Amino acid sequence: MKKTAVLRGAALRRGAHRVAPTSTEPPSLAAEPPALEDELLSWHAGVLDEREANEALDALMARLGGLTGQARLKARIEEVRLRRLLGRMSAAQAEVLHAELTALGDERLLAYLELVLAHTALARRMAEGQRWLEAAQARLLPLLPGADGLRLMRRHALLRLLPAREEAAAPRPLPALLREAALIRLIEARQPPRRAASGEVPRLD
Repeated sequence: MKKTAVLRGAALRRGAHRVAPTSTEPPSLAAEPPALEDELLSWHAGVLDEREANEALDALMARLGGLTGQARLKARIEEVRLRRLLGRMSAAQAEVLHAELTALGDERLLAYLELVLAHTALARRMAEGQRWLEAAQARLLPLLPGADGLRLMRRHALLRLLPAREEAAAPRPLPALLREAALIRLIEARQPPRRAASGEVPRLD
């Protein structure tokens, strides 16, 4: 059966949610890809029709051969994103590009790829999302000082509360994921402290 929808975005990071203090509007299509800093502040897995994702991937592959340098590497990360949204690339396959970027030592591109892998997994509640999120956050701390970086860290803190599932779930948009995580945090905060049972010695660690 054909999928009715996959995570939404458009080619070369069109349609990502950038961390912003006030805006919660859905992403719009942009004529040109944003700067790499914007990539590090964006959500890379919003909900998109499968046909649109396929068209974006076809357009990307048509121009990939003419790109060089960082532009080509960014396009390859976008290819990873689109293929992951369409369910056509495993984490093991994405590790190949991660190894290449690690060899190049480009921390920003590595963080960008790790965010793409984290977001496309977290949107489906896959366990690997938490691993990639932790890797990206450790890399992002020195790259995004200031208010933008702080807001991104707060968003990551919420996303880390989401329990993983053994099988990938239907993709969910970022606002729904954050609402669920906020509810989990609220419930946990309201849980009374556990009391030691009769005769049980309380743990002090």
